[in-house]
Amino acid sequence: MDYKFEDYWNAMQPATRFEDRKTAAEFLWEQNPDKHAPIMAWLKKHGPYHDRNPYFFIQDFTVKNKPHEPEWKTGGEEGDLVQVRYNGLYKICTRATMELYGT
Repeated sequence: MDYKFEDYWNAMQPATRFEDRKTAAEFLWEQNPDKHAPIMAWLKKHGPYHDRNPYFFIQDFTVKNKPHEPEWKTGGEEGDLVQVRYNGLYKICTRATMELYGT
């Protein structure tokens, strides 16, 4: 099923103090279509989450059974250490570890 942002916003029923986060949350919602159905299922099961910032709810929501493949920032850094983006966070690892993931 295709969930629109308004479906999420209405199901979340955020507190009025989060109204200023609506545009940012909508942008993040559009960037994460793989989270739409799981988030809506969670909200249906648990009900509205009034006290949670709707932007951070999307950002922090983890889709179970989804492989967390590393997303390499560049791989072109000099030296033995490189910076990678993994699961939404920037990490430092050795070049050898980076190469194990086929970059």
